[in-house]
Amino acid sequence: MRQACVTLASYALSNPLNRYHTFVLVHQVDMYGFELLQTTAAAFGLKLGIIPVDLEWTSKLPEAFRAGMAHVSPMTYSKLIAAEYIPSNYTRCLLLDSDLLVVGKIDALASLSIGEFAIGAVPDFMMPEQSGLRIGLKNPKSYFNGGVLLVDIQNWKKHAPLLKLPSLVEEFSSRICYGDQDILNIIFENAYLNLGYTYNHMVMVNLSGVIPNQRLGSEPPAILHFPGQIKPWHEYAPQNLQAVYFRYASACQWIGMKLLEPISLEEKNVAAKLSKNLGNKNLCEKYVAKVQ
Repeated sequence: MRQACVTLASYALSNPLNRYHTFVLVHQVDMYGFELLQTTAAAFGLKLGIIPVDLEWTSKLPEAFRAGMAHVSPMTYSKLIAAEYIPSNYTRCLLLDSDLLVVGKIDALASLSIGEFAIGAVPDFMMPEQSGLRIGLKNPKSYFNGGVLLVDIQNWKKHAPLLKLPSLVEEFSSRICYGDQDILNIIFENAYLNLGYTYNHMVMVNLSGVIPNQRLGSEPPAILHFPGQIKPWHEYAPQNLQAVYFRYASACQWIGMKLLEPISLEEKNVAAKLSKNLGNKNLCEKYVAKVQ
């Protein structure tokens, strides 16, 4: 929930003249989480709607599929039903993951025509063609990232993502690796408008540091997205990413945002290797000691 608050703060600070109605989809959030969201909205003058979503239906997906998707939170699938929860007087919405920052103006998306398409999206940064081939897309290079979606609600409903899910899971279960993102690509193949990397500049980190992404062009990014395993709020993330993230996190001090230490053995191994490669000797020694 803290990450969602930071995303809200980044949107408000980067778009001070625009206050679009903002909805946050939540599942099993306690009162403290609700209070964090409400405090953040009040501090930045946001019109906020908090929408609890029912994800009980995900338990009815085939057991083999759920086992293969154990690394994916059930909340991930809320994107497939998000349009169903938006009030009927809205014709479009912008779906954002919580692992991103809005660092520039996004008001152009409010009036951008996406024609007969159901969504606007951005081609994935890391190996889109391989992902497209894996799930059998006719044009594998068109595989898009699901972190930022501009949705025409009526056209979206015509594709009925939720209704198609059971048959898709049955047909593609052995090919799906990235949960909702793979499913959305199967449903909306060749039916989306490319928004351009300005609106979803993906920042990935491997064991050597930040992976260069030259696809942005001359336009500065309006949205920075951190879709990989290593997030800027991790203690072992590159310091330049931490600095960008905490520029916005520090604006909402009530959330008590802190750098997170690795928990699992796998995370500790990754943290030790990355810290070593980034020249952070103290962190490296700290994580090596925890692994032993």
